[in-house]
Amino acid sequence: LAQSSNPGNAAFKANALTNAAVSVKAVPGVASVLHCSNPSSNTAYVQFFDTIGAVTVGVTAPKYFIGFTTQQSADAIMNVNFTAGIQIAAATTATGAGAPDQALNCSLAFE
Repeated sequence: LAQSSNPGNAAFKANALTNAAVSVKAVPGVASVLHCSNPSSNTAYVQFFDTIGAVTVGVTAPKYFIGFTTQQSADAIMNVNFTAGIQIAAATTATGAGAPDQALNCSLAFE
């Protein structure tokens, strides 16, 4: 997982995103565009958490989620404000804890 900066925006690359939450930004921000590739034969969801605290996937309620169907690679335009920070994880349901059978490869543009 790596973060790289672009003028005015930043990009967070989450290769092998699974059900362990990762911190994208530890201060308020806006998630603008998410691109993910789901190699799995099952739908997987990227969950977004508005916190800088500890996240327990499946217990901590996500602020936002986006589903990616079977073997889909797609972009999602979001423009969602986060007042504390941005953390993300992938799971088999929109609010659950189960890990996808194959990790997602994602990149998130944010401010």
